[in-house]
Amino acid sequence: MERALCEDPAVEQAVVFPDPTTGTVLWAFTVPADPERAPLPGEAVRLTAAERDALVAPLEEQLPDWAVPRVLYRVSVLPKNPHGKIDKRRLSDWATVTVTNAAVVTGTAATGTGAGRTVPGSPATAGKAATGDPGPGGEPLSTVLGLFREVLGAPELGPDDDFFERGGQSLIAMRLLARLREFLPSAAGLRASALLRCPTPRLLAAALATAGPQAVTDRPQAAAGPREAGPQEAGQQAAGLPR
Repeated sequence: MERALCEDPAVEQAVVFPDPTTGTVLWAFTVPADPERAPLPGEAVRLTAAERDALVAPLEEQLPDWAVPRVLYRVSVLPKNPHGKIDKRRLSDWATVTVTNAAVVTGTAATGTGAGRTVPGSPATAGKAATGDPGPGGEPLSTVLGLFREVLGAPELGPDDDFFERGGQSLIAMRLLARLREFLPSAAGLRASALLRCPTPRLLAAALATAGPQAVTDRPQAAAGPREAGPQEAGQQAAGLPR
């Protein structure tokens, strides 16, 4: 995986390892070949969806879906521990700081609170931090958004962000469904295929709020409009995620 990433002329070095929190998503940290593109020392800048897709496209042709990193960061250097090995814990800490700062900025912009204000960690509260108070009937979106953020490890994720584009795969989908069933009675019969039809928090919450899980599991595909499966979704199907 690391060798494949380094085949890109824009990448000088790379390291890949599982997300230290859940172990279900592969993280990749890359050092750019052009020093001008490197972030400040001690910072990890998350690649945009377009940057990530361009970088992992060759990997998707060579490797199984589970072996393709879905969360990628750019760093100025790969730090070493006292034993001379890459310090993955320090890289994880840099990524955590990046995510935390993004969450603070997002919550401040949406609610007008100070940067030092702590936001409670419940799924509903986490959803409101980015969208503001959804008002009457908005609770399903707050809860769904909070759970998307929890399982993807992305506090800055928005209501219209795609589950698969943000690193979602079959194991994370199973975890998300389990968490949704815990918090929303309408999700009791929800199946994994729902995420292929409604891959964003807003779409899934709207479907659950209006007609329960039947809105996303029993409806013919045509009713949702034609939608071609992209490379990542095809990978989910190949990995056994039902459609």
